[in-house]
Amino acid sequence: MKIIIVNGYSSTAAGNDMFKRFVVIVKKAFECIRTYGMEEASFVILDRKNIDTYIYMDNKKRDNTEARRLFDSTDIILMDGDANLLPWTKPAAKFSIFFKQCKQCNKALFAAGFAFYMLIYYCATNFSPIKILNGNGWGSKLEELHKFPTEGLPSGAGFLDNETGDIYTYNNNNNSWVPSANTGLHYIRNAASAVIGQFVQNVKVYRGKIGIRSINDTYKSNENEAICFVKKSSVQHWALLGLPKKFLVLEKNAWDSHPVNVTQADIVGSNYHTLADNERGPNIIEHKNTLATLFHVNPKYPETVQILTNFAIHIVNLIRVLLYLSIRVMEELIILWSLQR
Repeated sequence: MKIIIVNGYSSTAAGNDMFKRFVVIVKKAFECIRTYGMEEASFVILDRKNIDTYIYMDNKKRDNTEARRLFDSTDIILMDGDANLLPWTKPAAKFSIFFKQCKQCNKALFAAGFAFYMLIYYCATNFSPIKILNGNGWGSKLEELHKFPTEGLPSGAGFLDNETGDIYTYNNNNNSWVPSANTGLHYIRNAASAVIGQFVQNVKVYRGKIGIRSINDTYKSNENEAICFVKKSSVQHWALLGLPKKFLVLEKNAWDSHPVNVTQADIVGSNYHTLADNERGPNIIEHKNTLATLFHVNPKYPETVQILTNFAIHIVNLIRVLLYLSIRVMEELIILWSLQR
């Protein structure tokens, strides 16, 4: 079984430590393979330097045939990285293409941190080829649009309103900016301070309290923590087995996803499910064979490790069943062939 682990962290001491920790947790989670007597897992680490070898879409620097073969031979993919690496920016370009390949081939994918953004952006735009020019890719407030220079704009240039996630492209025919897409994401600071931002933030809901609050209740101890609430409709979901109804997670994100994001109906449809959220927006999302978490998997937050472990057990079981069924089918075909002779 071939498993790819993608490193989207910056090459800093902190980034290296976080990714090493993630790799250890992943390998521990997939020890379940031994329980089923299956072939030992082989792990491949990909980062900015070598991910090209697995990219066959629009890759002129590599042999597309070999890249496709390597990618097709992969069973499971896990991605984690800097929470504020935005999918439409240049540093994320290779990762975005790789992610699109995963979705188009319906690979089993665990997407954490920056890869959570990629799922949202993919479902919202199918990775539209738009280059955001304002705010160094982070966008700015909409009122700055009329001040933005339009002379000599490159093809596919866009202006991002980071309060709502709306993207505007310049129409040279009538010299005006035209709404063209929505990223499905909004910049927390600007959205919180804007009146229109209330329409892209999570709706405040009443969360009932059972009994008297105890010393063991869930509390945030620093600004990078968030309380993740499991939705009532998802308490029996395979990804959340063994988890309490609310738990602490580590979130260093400056962007949130909109509570509802189904603009690409043909891509998203009924396959897009928010399994858990916090006070601002979705935290855990499932889309087909992808499980995405806004937070990082961290041993200091055991529930996050349990979610990844549940993913490993679920996917390995699916592969085991598919292998069994394929063997049975082959056996029956051989029997039919021998009878016909």
